[in-house]
Amino acid sequence: MPEPLDETESRRLRHDLRGAVNEMRLCVEVLRTETDPHEALEWVDMIERAADRAGALLAMLAPEE
Repeated sequence: MPEPLDETESRRLRHDLRGAVNEMRLCVEVLRTETDPHEALEWVDMIERAADRAGALLAMLAPEE
């Protein structure tokens, strides 16, 4: 069983998680107006990477028992 995070680690992970969610939100806003399919695919890829990062951060905040 992993050790619980201390307050500093927890704060850093929450900050990083907010950053990943904000990145997804900003990419979605740009994607809404993108008309070039190739450019749109790049934005979708960035959203996917940010979502993967957010999932990994969430797993670190609340590890499965």
